[in-house]
Amino acid sequence: MLVLDNTATVVRTIPRFNARNADFESTSSLAEPRVTLDNAEGHVRWGREELERENEAAQERVEFLCNRRAATEHNVERRMREFRDGGWAGPEAYSGRYRP
Repeated sequence: MLVLDNTATVVRTIPRFNARNADFESTSSLAEPRVTLDNAEGHVRWGREELERENEAAQERVEFLCNRRAATEHNVERRMREFRDGGWAGPEAYSGRYRP
């Protein structure tokens, strides 16, 4: 929406989305300060909850990767001991499962 002021220069109003009416309106009709504050607090709460969920997922991923790394290091050390002590011990060393 374009508005002309008294000096005949073009002044542009910034549209704001009104979810209740699902329409755009100009910023001249601002919401009550309490409503705006409640909306801002709601956004902050939502953002904190989202960050907490992402942090929990990242912690689970770190734990998984640490466990996988420890298992890999254990397997490497076991195989190095086997080679150092005379080679591969055979399938019976792996509880009946064949692993070359």
